[in-house]
Amino acid sequence: MSFFAVAAMGFLVSYLLTFRIASRSTTTAFDEPNERSLHGVPTLRLGGVGILAGVAASLAAAWALAGPGVYGSAWPVALGAACVVAVGFRDDLRGASIFTRLVAQSLAAGILVVAWGAPAALELPGIRWQWPEEVAAGFTILFVVWMINLYNFMDGIDGLAAGMAVAGFTAYMLLSHRAGREPMALAASGVAGAAGGFLVHNFPPSRIFMGDTGSTLLGYLAAAFAIWAERAGVFPLWVAVVAFSPFVVDATATIVRRALAGQPVWRPHRSHYYQRLVLAGWSHRRTTLCGYVIMTLAAVSAMMAPRLSVPGQWQLLGAWALLYAVIGWMITRLELRGLQSVS
Repeated sequence: MSFFAVAAMGFLVSYLLTFRIASRSTTTAFDEPNERSLHGVPTLRLGGVGILAGVAASLAAAWALAGPGVYGSAWPVALGAACVVAVGFRDDLRGASIFTRLVAQSLAAGILVVAWGAPAALELPGIRWQWPEEVAAGFTILFVVWMINLYNFMDGIDGLAAGMAVAGFTAYMLLSHRAGREPMALAASGVAGAAGGFLVHNFPPSRIFMGDTGSTLLGYLAAAFAIWAERAGVFPLWVAVVAFSPFVVDATATIVRRALAGQPVWRPHRSHYYQRLVLAGWSHRRTTLCGYVIMTLAAVSAMMAPRLSVPGQWQLLGAWALLYAVIGWMITRLELRGLQSVS
């Protein structure tokens, strides 16, 4: 029951504060439509403050339930989160350069490496590659920075990013609980609850966006919890990637595709698969609901993965690779059909 209590605290605080923020107006924190946007009117983007408050409140509740020693080893997560949230909040209010954001994100990742150390090996089903410490540290920093940014990239349609957090962190919670890692499970339940409280106001049609404050926080926590779990022997990094694969695959495939086409990957665009669906005629709600189905399946797959045999794990990864390839093909076909109907 403690998981429900912690999640409920995160949900309630996030819901109430997001409602309060959405009910007020400030001319300095509106997301103006641009070449990357799918929304047509300026929308308040400080919902990430509600998520942050919900996460903090849920951790306080967990502290009260489990004792002050429950998060003794989690201080690097809090310190790193402070780095990315500070810059994200500044970006929401006044804007921040790419350089400033990357420095803060790299610092947050470096804190985890210094405090915990990098994973000693790269693991895949049945494969364990022991790598030099320098390579491990570099990979870990890149992993954290990429998770932060891909979450920011994928926060471009009502309800999508918050829904991914609910699904992904619920998987983290259940995996941690099954492994007997109650502090990690409590923390993950709080993040899922806080994302859910915000989602009530962000589900299409959205009243408020989470902004960089929320997207960078959730992306950072997704990466930090994955490293925490790997370090504690709960599950390897590839299981975390499966849990968040709807975001990982879309963002990574889009960036690779744009890079191969010679397009500047750092500029705003509308070529993510979820954006292409909306541009092809799907509503925000339909796209988001279909995304929830895929997210739920990914979360369930991540929970199943550690208990499968090595061949079963490879079959699971192969099935997901095939599914994502089919989804990409279907979206491309939908776009072509739309172009043919216009011509």
